[in-house]
Amino acid sequence: MKKQCPESPGPYTLCMKDALTLPLLKELHVRAVSLANNHSHDLGEDSYREMRRRLAAEGIACLENRQILDLGPFYLAGFTDVDNQSEAKIAQLTRQDLDGLAHLEKDKPVFAFIHWGQEFADKPGPREQALATLLEAKGVEVIIGCHSHRAGHLEGTGKSCRIFSLGNFLFDQDRPLVSGILLEAVFFPQGTYFLQVHRLNNLYRQTS
Repeated sequence: MKKQCPESPGPYTLCMKDALTLPLLKELHVRAVSLANNHSHDLGEDSYREMRRRLAAEGIACLENRQILDLGPFYLAGFTDVDNQSEAKIAQLTRQDLDGLAHLEKDKPVFAFIHWGQEFADKPGPREQALATLLEAKGVEVIIGCHSHRAGHLEGTGKSCRIFSLGNFLFDQDRPLVSGILLEAVFFPQGTYFLQVHRLNNLYRQTS
């Protein structure tokens, strides 16, 4: 997110203009955004720090890689297994990266938002299944994935609820495989919560 994006950023560099992004986030009443993904550092560290500063100035919390936010009724942990700045690019998370989960108070549920998987997949592969099992063992009750641009399905294991991918919300892709969902979490006074998914049409196609 920048005041002015590069004229030719390249095919794999993402940039969002402040003047378009911030009003949309405010209108949607967004409280926190995840920066734990493979494109957050596309424009360099200075741009990354400026993006965090601008979001914080608008009262929007930034969930960074291996960070945990207290969002009131639940904790939200952020992780990315994909990093464009790394030579390997994929399989970035280690067991040690998840250690912060062990230090949380057990006073509220823990959700994890994780960037992982193959693009345009709608089901987890062996690595994503292994990571989800590790997160579950660390006490994570809801595992929410993204990155594949294609929506997955909400599933339960008895110990956690998992959704491999939310797909796209508003992203400049128009191919048939692209899809998206919203995950709604409703919290009740006694501490329980209810999860529901809402299927989205291609919002980019509708607005372009």
